[in-house]
Amino acid sequence: MDIAFSQGIDSNELFFLKDSYIKYFDSIGLLYGYNPESCITAGPIKEHTQPLQILFFNREGKLVSFLNNCYAGGFPNLKWNRDHNLDTVPAKSTVPPDSLLTLHQLVDLISDLNGNAVDPRSLADNDYTVAVFWMTGFGRQSKRLIRMVNEKYNSGNVLTGRVLFINDDGLFH
Repeated sequence: MDIAFSQGIDSNELFFLKDSYIKYFDSIGLLYGYNPESCITAGPIKEHTQPLQILFFNREGKLVSFLNNCYAGGFPNLKWNRDHNLDTVPAKSTVPPDSLLTLHQLVDLISDLNGNAVDPRSLADNDYTVAVFWMTGFGRQSKRLIRMVNEKYNSGNVLTGRVLFINDDGLFH
């Protein structure tokens, strides 16, 4: 959590991805060919199991914009905004949004810092909810992603909604 705190993220914006995230995708039959350390894994599971992601959900909870590290490009630093992807609300997708994960489903798959469930009513009045997946093992890249999203969307003047910073370390251990 030090990475998020060092970027000025408040504890009420920090969440953990539960182990049930992978079980959810397994339950809908999408784990075939799953390798969490590869950008070349076959199928849609690849998109949803990358360590760094930005997902925009609309008021109805539908995924309307999807970005992940595989398509950010750049070396040595990922270039999340290379095509001005983050200059709009919602951001311009680099991954086609799908219907595999809704905001309602995601809320059931995360917990707050104390391990408590997230109250979906806390997200009900938002035009958009942005879920930012980050990982401690991607230190510098996670810091850059958190800082960029925080500056672009969490400043209160661009986004009518809420940003959830979700640590997904458990997905890769």
